[in-house]
Amino acid sequence: MAHETNEPTAPSDVLLVLRIVHAGVAATILAYWGLLALVIRPLPADAVVAGAPRRADPSESLTWIFAALAAVALLAIPIVRGRLRPFRAAMLSSWALADAVAVLGLVLGIVHRDMAHFLPFAGLGLAVLLLLAPRRRQP
Repeated sequence: MAHETNEPTAPSDVLLVLRIVHAGVAATILAYWGLLALVIRPLPADAVVAGAPRRADPSESLTWIFAALAAVALLAIPIVRGRLRPFRAAMLSSWALADAVAVLGLVLGIVHRDMAHFLPFAGLGLAVLLLLAPRRRQP
């Protein structure tokens, strides 16, 4: 069992941990890009089965539905940051919501087999995540 103390944690230690977690969440968005690049690459000619039915293209309405879900996630961030206590929980939750936007783009990219569906969601998620980076002076 780990040794537990009742000593308060130094603010600089908390900030360091938050920065490490934040960087890890941001790195996952870059990992999604790499994963998608692997998944959507063209199959070798010998991997295509002759006479196999062609997969139907997904509807563009799926993109609009996912865009609406992403908007809801982004609109939830200020609510979460204003209501959750302690503030660290609000930070982690808001980072998860920003990451969820990129995950929606990842799913769209896989379904459509197209990086163009992923990039706007990933860019927006990463931009919001960078705006929410931990700083020395926060409530």
